Amino acid sequence: MSVATAWERGLRLEVPAEAPIPRHDEARYDARGDVVIFRREQTLTTCYGLRPEYLTDIHGVATAATVDEQFGTAYCAAINPRNLETL
Repeated sequence: MSVATAWERGLRLEVPAEAPIPRHDEARYDARGDVVIFRREQTLTTCYGLRPEYLTDIHGVATAATVDEQFGTAYCAAINPRNLETL
């Protein structure tokens, strides 16, 4: 899968200002690839995988929770707490 392709077919994700997600200009959710891609200015900056094995930090969990809320998915339900990084 190409990140650029996922960006093009992705749906706009509205990230709440209070979410602990790094600053960006736009985010898109690609259901086929189970990813969220972030753009700052004209550059694609970050791609978060939403499968449980990739949800290991607060940014990924917050991203998955936002997708769950807006698109009715259940990514957060599959998170294994043992995979989460400790601060």
